[in-house]
Amino acid sequence: MDTEESFYGRVQAATDLGPGIISDIVAMERDTQPISVESELNGVAAAAMVVDPRELLTIQCTSRGKPRPSISMAISDRKNASHVEVDVWNRLQATSSAGVVTAMHNFSVLTSKYVHCRAKNSAGSNYSTIELKVD
Repeated sequence: MDTEESFYGRVQAATDLGPGIISDIVAMERDTQPISVESELNGVAAAAMVVDPRELLTIQCTSRGKPRPSISMAISDRKNASHVEVDVWNRLQATSSAGVVTAMHNFSVLTSKYVHCRAKNSAGSNYSTIELKVD
């Protein structure tokens, strides 16, 4: 994280009798911004696309948020991204420039599916979904 986004503080337990002996260092965010995420398939932003079986597809997930979000993607039979199993999500290698985080992934499908992008940070998460209809 950038130093402008976070800092560390020491938190100490206390009771009515005074400070305790237990303390820990905790990372704290200066401020947060809502997470936005958008997805494009082969350079086209759409809610649904017709694709050929085994066609090489490239999804690009783009996100903004503070602190900087990580980006993951999943291919699933489920339309609602929040219902996709935890172990299905693949964290993508992302780049960041001027507050925009971008990640790309190549894949193909044999049957109709939903491809989801998820941006996530300590402030929350958000999703973008494209329906793939195999012709």
